Amino acid sequence: MLMCGANIFTGFCDSLGQTYAPRWYVGTPWIEAALVALLFMLAVLLSVKYLSPHRALRHTRRRMMAAVYEILLYRGSPRKVVAAELKLIVGNLVLLILMTPSLAVAGLLFAAMYGTLAARYGYAPAEIGQDLVVRCQGRPGDDGPVADRRILADEDAGIEATAYVVADGDGTTWSRLKPHRPGVFGLRLGDEAAERVWLNVASPSRPAMPVHRVGILDVTIGYPPGSWWGKPWGWVVYFSFVCLVLAVPLARMLKVTL
Repeated sequence: MLMCGANIFTGFCDSLGQTYAPRWYVGTPWIEAALVALLFMLAVLLSVKYLSPHRALRHTRRRMMAAVYEILLYRGSPRKVVAAELKLIVGNLVLLILMTPSLAVAGLLFAAMYGTLAARYGYAPAEIGQDLVVRCQGRPGDDGPVADRRILADEDAGIEATAYVVADGDGTTWSRLKPHRPGVFGLRLGDEAAERVWLNVASPSRPAMPVHRVGILDVTIGYPPGSWWGKPWGWVVYFSFVCLVLAVPLARMLKVTL
């Protein structure tokens, strides 16, 4: 349900980008990312509530608390302190095993959302009139013509390829493009290729490309970093912080014991 809502929401926002409008957010990127973190934590805590063996979790926590009291009570006995610390380690491992279904749900949700969130929050739209680097990764040891791995634009398409550099040994090329207007542009992989790599200037996203072409492994568009402290991964730090802040009040509201 969370992924359906996220896909509908991001699809609606990205559809605005297809009309060459500036990317649209709920308030600001900071507010929207906080709302996504709220939905994510709700899904994770609901999985903890309904998938975790709560009786076994309570028993394990009690044994761990008893081990903590043993450490405080027998501070003068190193042997008993070490034994209590081993009980704590074992208790933590047992907790991880018992929480495996909930942790799996959280991991799968984040993995499914990561590509969309990274494109949406990690990068900013390309700037009109500024160079944009596109990396075309070839197969190692590929001896095919370099021209087949260049990123080219059609004439009068509103974007031009100004230069390209070849990486020796791994068949990779870097092409420098300059968009002259916002839009979605079809770029050719090579001089005579009919295939297209679709580049959306107004909305950073992973390029939709046919990877059936022999010798081409991947195409990466070097969008500028977003507004998260100038780092493409800055949104992950903010997203994680918001999740931690929301965890305790949401757990109390849903009556989930963490």
